[in-house]
Amino acid sequence: MNMRCHPGKSPKPKKKLFLITAAVILTAAASFFLLPRPSAPPASPGIPASPLVLPAALKAGETIIFGKYEQDNDRNNGAEPIAWQVLAVENGRALLISSKALDAKPYSKKWARTTWETCDLRKWLNGDFYTGAFSPAEQERILTVTNKNPDNPVSRIKGGNDTKDRIFLPDIDEAGEYFESDEARQCRATPYAKAQASYVNEYKDSSWWWLRSRGSSSRTAALVLFSGYVSQVGYGVNNTGGFVRPAFWLDLRHE
Repeated sequence: MNMRCHPGKSPKPKKKLFLITAAVILTAAASFFLLPRPSAPPASPGIPASPLVLPAALKAGETIIFGKYEQDNDRNNGAEPIAWQVLAVENGRALLISSKALDAKPYSKKWARTTWETCDLRKWLNGDFYTGAFSPAEQERILTVTNKNPDNPVSRIKGGNDTKDRIFLPDIDEAGEYFESDEARQCRATPYAKAQASYVNEYKDSSWWWLRSRGSSSRTAALVLFSGYVSQVGYGVNNTGGFVRPAFWLDLRHE
């Protein structure tokens, strides 16, 4: 039997195949929009969402957990909860400082005249550290305060303008006021912090850490030595071996 199509006419099976193909495409498109869409990726493990639990009567010398930051130098297991030492409690707020040095940063990236107001370390603490270590709910509990920046008591180098900070470092006077001894000021650095430092030179497992005060010149910043002694002379602002102990005022009245 001759199955050839009549000359000049399109074969009907092609039209049918076209209709079937179109139907399949439309069905697939509809399924794409009707299927459940994947949810947004979970928040970074460095941004916790757990509520803060405080003792009934918080006192200086106690330790609380608040926020998260990489500490064990193993990024595969996420950031670790931060332990904070309570330095003072007054008027519904508490002054906290990290129990360990959490990172290593230069006070300023360049060898230049620098104050706390203009230094790179202040920008990092109130920028990347603030947003990376604390959830939005936790950020609401961190008070913005006006910090005085007194002149260096020995060199008389001007301390610079007052600053409004959420996260900061103690100054020379505060390092003396809130710690009862050199031993109390000694601080261990986390494994992650040690990995960020250009070199690590410890004394009895204690590391030196920056203060926000200027040192003996406009290109130095004061610090706490390995022994816990407050060095008003300080080191060069671009020293990459200095550790960082963030501090802030926590709102205790926040619900």
